[in-house]
Amino acid sequence: MKISFVVITDGKDPLKLHTELESIRAMRQLTEAHEIIIVGKLPHDFELGARALWIDLEAAAEAGQLGRMRNAGCWTAK
Repeated sequence: MKISFVVITDGKDPLKLHTELESIRAMRQLTEAHEIIIVGKLPHDFELGARALWIDLEAAAEAGQLGRMRNAGCWTAK
């Protein structure tokens, strides 16, 4: 079974986003079949790393449209 992790972000807290991604990657012991989809606005100079896809919805992030960002991530999930 493949697991899709959808992370929405406004890009304001790079440490929090980094911690979330590291936590997901640490769980790969449980499953190799996963994908990470980040939706919203990335912090400046942020490195996504392996197995991560970014959907640029900066305007939605700035407007606080959490549902729109979540839905975009879910539609992209495989």
